[in-house]
Amino acid sequence: MIFGIGLPKTGTSSLHRALCDLKLRSVHYPIDDVIPSLQVGAYSSIASGRQAMANCGEWHFAALDREFPGSRFICTWREFDDWIVSVQKHFDRYDHPKPGEAAFHNRLEVFGITVFDRDVMETVYWAHRFAVERHFGHREDLLWLNVKDDDAFPKLCEFLGMPRKTARFPHMNRAPA
Repeated sequence: MIFGIGLPKTGTSSLHRALCDLKLRSVHYPIDDVIPSLQVGAYSSIASGRQAMANCGEWHFAALDREFPGSRFICTWREFDDWIVSVQKHFDRYDHPKPGEAAFHNRLEVFGITVFDRDVMETVYWAHRFAVERHFGHREDLLWLNVKDDDAFPKLCEFLGMPRKTARFPHMNRAPA
């Protein structure tokens, strides 16, 4: 299994697209089935028919690492100043999810809040980064990937042991300026 464990708005949609371009069965933000299973710790069912997942499991990487030995983990990231602007636009663009909706519970799980708060988001950004670093250290089954880097696609291919693509990394969900 390949798990994209980057926070939302770090290029998770672009990672998913790249994985699909590599002919992998990937799913992105599977809010209806995988995310609820993760939230209750029902890990065994989430891999069914899939080779890769992105934008889910941001805080479940240690359990996924235990449950799926030999998996690869890709932590998409971007500079904090770019990320916070994107997150704020995302929160401003979408109505606040209501209690009981999957998106509401997912925001609570990932960010601890359902409305934008810059200070909380900054804490989440750094806490996630440090938690990933602490868990994986310098292990070879983790790739830190900034999808904006010119060599992002070749890095991804090399990490996955697949033929190198020299194309530009796909850029999905580009927010309007």
